[in-house]
Amino acid sequence: MDRLDRFDLAYQRFCGRLVTFGIGLLLLAMVLGVSVNVFARYVFRQPILGLYTYIGLMLVPATFFGLAFGWYNRGTFVTVNVIQNRLRGKALWIGQFLVFLVAAVAWATTTLYGVTTATWMSFTTRQYVGETGYLSPAWPWKFMMVVGMLMVEARIILDLVQMVRKRAIIPFNRKSTE
Repeated sequence: MDRLDRFDLAYQRFCGRLVTFGIGLLLLAMVLGVSVNVFARYVFRQPILGLYTYIGLMLVPATFFGLAFGWYNRGTFVTVNVIQNRLRGKALWIGQFLVFLVAAVAWATTTLYGVTTATWMSFTTRQYVGETGYLSPAWPWKFMMVVGMLMVEARIILDLVQMVRKRAIIPFNRKSTE
């Protein structure tokens, strides 16, 4: 096992755990928030103002951490199996390489857009989210979105490098090693 393989394995373990923890924490906060809001609405006849705004904001990083989770746990990732199951040998490698290349370009474009507009603009201008009068900064949620996007992009690039180095097919049913 060379240095790139060891780095790939360590990166996969770290990101797999981070993504799993991030999704779990966000979903737990969303469920607890809705439960407390329902309890407050029925017992105290007063809902918690602005809670649904925060829950909506939590959906953004949960979605992008979910995409990263799908990429790290290949068994849950939707692939182009209809075409790839019919290809063999070099045609299969070329087809998979093209799929990874298109994914890398698409994610790089999306990540660049997310970094430049979503995160950088939030740091340079004051953006607040709140419809109830309770203002909340918008940058933490956008920053978590960009972290999830960068994790997916790094995984795609590592997979491309491994494909070219080993001239091997990356199995889509690979599970993350935790």
